[in-house]
Amino acid sequence: MKLKQTRIKVEQSWLSLLAPALLWLLAFVIPVMLGRELLKNALDVEKQLLTSSAKQLLISEARKYRTSLNPDFFFQNQIDKEKLADLYEKFLRAEKTEERSSKSDQREKIVQQLKNHWLAAKLPWGSENVKNDLEPILNAFKAVRGIYPAAVYSLGPDSHSRFVIVDKALPLLLPEKEFDIVLSRAYNFWLERFNQGPGRSRFFRRFNTTPELREWLGYFLNPDTDIFGQRIRFSNKANDNLFRFSFTFQDAKKNYVNINFVFIRRYLDWKFVLKKVLSENNRGNIRHSFGYSRASTLPFFTTDDDELSFIFEVPIEFRKIYKLDEDGNKSVIRLSLPLDSYQRDFFSPAKIDFLIKLLILASLMLIIGIYSGRFSNLRKLRFVVGLSFFIGCLVPITGLAWFGLSYVRSHQHFEVKRMFDLMENRIDLVEKKMTLQKERNSVYFHILAHQISKIPAEMRHLIHSLLEEPEAKYNSDYSERIYSRPFFGYYFLNSDGTEHLFARQNFLAVISQMSPFFTGSFNEIMLAMNGYSHLEHKKRQDIVQKAQIAGGITEKAVDKRMFVEMFELEGAKIHSKLSPRKEFFTSFILNHDEKRPGGLISFFTDTDHWLKRIGKSFDLGLFPVNFIAGSYRVYLTFYPLDYINVRDLHQLRVSEDIIGNEKQNRLYKIARALFATSDRSKINNLAQKPANLVLAKVIADQDVFALAYAERKTDSFFDSRIVLVIAGLLIAFLSSLALAAGTSRVLLMSLPAFHTAIDEVQNNSFLWQMKVRSGDEFEELAASFNLMGRRLLEKEKMSQLVSENVLEVVASSDSEMLKPGGKKVEAVILFSDIRSFTTLSEKYQAETIVEMLNSYFTEMAEVISQNGGIIDKLIGDAIQAVFYRSSDLLPPEYRAAKAALTMQDRLIAFNKKRKQKGLFTVENGVGIASGTVISGRVGTETGKLDATVLGKVLHKAENLEALSRHAKFSQILIDDPTREILEKTAKRVSLQEFVAENVKSGEIYELIRLI
Repeated sequence: MKLKQTRIKVEQSWLSLLAPALLWLLAFVIPVMLGRELLKNALDVEKQLLTSSAKQLLISEARKYRTSLNPDFFFQNQIDKEKLADLYEKFLRAEKTEERSSKSDQREKIVQQLKNHWLAAKLPWGSENVKNDLEPILNAFKAVRGIYPAAVYSLGPDSHSRFVIVDKALPLLLPEKEFDIVLSRAYNFWLERFNQGPGRSRFFRRFNTTPELREWLGYFLNPDTDIFGQRIRFSNKANDNLFRFSFTFQDAKKNYVNINFVFIRRYLDWKFVLKKVLSENNRGNIRHSFGYSRASTLPFFTTDDDELSFIFEVPIEFRKIYKLDEDGNKSVIRLSLPLDSYQRDFFSPAKIDFLIKLLILASLMLIIGIYSGRFSNLRKLRFVVGLSFFIGCLVPITGLAWFGLSYVRSHQHFEVKRMFDLMENRIDLVEKKMTLQKERNSVYFHILAHQISKIPAEMRHLIHSLLEEPEAKYNSDYSERIYSRPFFGYYFLNSDGTEHLFARQNFLAVISQMSPFFTGSFNEIMLAMNGYSHLEHKKRQDIVQKAQIAGGITEKAVDKRMFVEMFELEGAKIHSKLSPRKEFFTSFILNHDEKRPGGLISFFTDTDHWLKRIGKSFDLGLFPVNFIAGSYRVYLTFYPLDYINVRDLHQLRVSEDIIGNEKQNRLYKIARALFATSDRSKINNLAQKPANLVLAKVIADQDVFALAYAERKTDSFFDSRIVLVIAGLLIAFLSSLALAAGTSRVLLMSLPAFHTAIDEVQNNSFLWQMKVRSGDEFEELAASFNLMGRRLLEKEKMSQLVSENVLEVVASSDSEMLKPGGKKVEAVILFSDIRSFTTLSEKYQAETIVEMLNSYFTEMAEVISQNGGIIDKLIGDAIQAVFYRSSDLLPPEYRAAKAALTMQDRLIAFNKKRKQKGLFTVENGVGIASGTVISGRVGTETGKLDATVLGKVLHKAENLEALSRHAKFSQILIDDPTREILEKTAKRVSLQEFVAENVKSGEIYELIRLI
């Protein structure tokens, strides 16, 4: 019997034929092209914003460069100073703890942390001869700084740990044996300071008992007694800044040793510095390079191929080594940032064009598919129509929404710029107030000098009663009277040769050492100006001799041009070169109207003095440091710069009711971090929580580090403009979805009923009835679906009476399969059996065994079906499955092997569940054989029929299953033909040759893994 095929043909009018193309053009192409223009306009706005942000980023990076190339910062930045200082501070405090039991453990823990630090670990810990074991630490300094120390001196208890190594620039002033005595005294002094711990006496702050150290290094003041630290001092002996690094460690005898490494600034290898800074900063998206530029104006920006570059000239120190090249070009550093790498959004104009072309091409393929009948399936047709409408609506609305987001971001950008301008303006106002205070001090000094000039010369020895205040008035740290006069000391030289030096108690030690400098220099100036011409000859000779003696003492210790400059720029603030503190002299010549000067006076001031006056104005609320501007709360704070320890800050006191302790501590940490990298920073942290802006800059003639911190009062996500745009985008999406779904539903209103019917059929449910009253072809189609459902229901009922293999034969298009007998076909047989089933049947009740078999067969049957197999028979506890060859499926050998491995995995999970319930577990084996089988109908013409498979392959698979109990790994055995197909088909297959009695080599293999 041969089945009859019927062709179904649909006739359409020319208008219906053009409908898909017209719909594609009007509902898809035109909206998508409109969306393309909107997206490109949004990208233009984004690019402008990104370029502006990139410029700020490059300017900030350039400022970091200038700071990093500063030799003072370079020296400190290479040794991880803050971490080491913290460890040594803990070490010193642990050494002085009162509890002996915890002291040793805590100290050893900190010592171990020091030994793990990359630099401190190079110190000669536990060395028996410190001098001979210095190579690691010296090489470490060479690696990070490019130079070796110019001098090394170590303070220890014996000759193995006490020594000095000198360079020709710092020769010893004493023989080495005599200098060893100096080092021994210095060690005892340092050890006393170490034993005092953090609360040391001021007397032990410097090596007061060993001035030979100061003279050798050429310091004006004695070196500090640091346990650990870095000091920068000017040396008149080296005629340059000295960088001294001090470390403490223990030698082999557990004695504490203090070693100091001294570097000379001019010995720096500037090429090494530039190369190292470039390598450390050349990370991330910003590319750094060094070269030459012929540009006459620097710095400047340049854009090339969507790459923004900032070019600026190297610092002056590097211009000395990188001079103009042969063409006259300047040495510069170039910072380059690809704009597309800095862009936060995924799209670019090229990507948008590509995406639009891809969408149009894909949609065109859909139209071609509709015309060619590829989407005759109702669900596919509905999906295609809906998707086309959805994309056609979504693309332009997305472009509009993105344009809105770009507008919001541009508004935020200008708002951020406005806030930075506001913060900078407020800082500038404070700076003007500081400048005004400086000028006020200057006016004060001029008035004071004028008033002193009016005092008769013979009475001027009493001016100390006018300028000095009783010591009792300095008891209160924050007394208003402390700041009533803008100076902490003065030096006065009268026309009769008398002099007077005064300083507040905390400055007395410093100023008293300056006395010879003033005596010698001021007397020389008075003599040069004929200020003593009215005195007797003997008196003038005494003054000359006094000036010569003082000048001889200080001749090599100070540059006397500073004193000349003090009177050439009379009334100006002159920076002191006599000490590392940031002190200033303001000097005046008395009695300008006379032919000869009536005396000289110089007032001593420092940065901290007038800054505290500014801090007082903050305390009184004369200037707001905490205020609201728009949606931001702004905090201002200012820090005086400490030049004793370069690159550090000392906090300016601000009243707690203006800025709370928690906020103030946070701002101080931010200020320290920013000051360590740049003298000017603009940071946009709106993407963080809390959202904030930070502006920092050095102001007031490098005396103050100002920090402005602006924090948003509300989270940026809840910004009204962001909410509106997100709401608009959500509405656009939902509207596009509703329009697409509604349009497709109107066009294909009846299709959901057919979709539901098809789903029911796929779920093997046939108890349904369609009711479509559309009055068109869909109603007739519904009647046909109802008839199909009844036929399928009848087939489902029949399937309960015959085997699945019979149904496959019945469903086959080959009428020969329905004849008695059958035909030979290529197939793969999978045979699986439960181990020791007879024993289990005798041990457990029948209900338990049947329940187990039902669950087991359900698991295994699902696996076989999923891999395209058919269960031919269930023989007791065994499964006999067949895998036929099919053109639209993988080879049956592969599917059978995959099914076998999956069956084993399912069995593991099956046993795990049963074990959790307290039930017995089972094991099985699998045999797989490939070959020719007879597939067809077995039975009589009038009796019961059964479609099955026959042949030797079935017995072979059964025998393989029986042998699988002797397998070592997976309990799955396959024959050699199956192996050959697997090795050709699978990406990777893992096999083990099966060896047993009466089994020839190469005939049977155990399947282990298959991919």
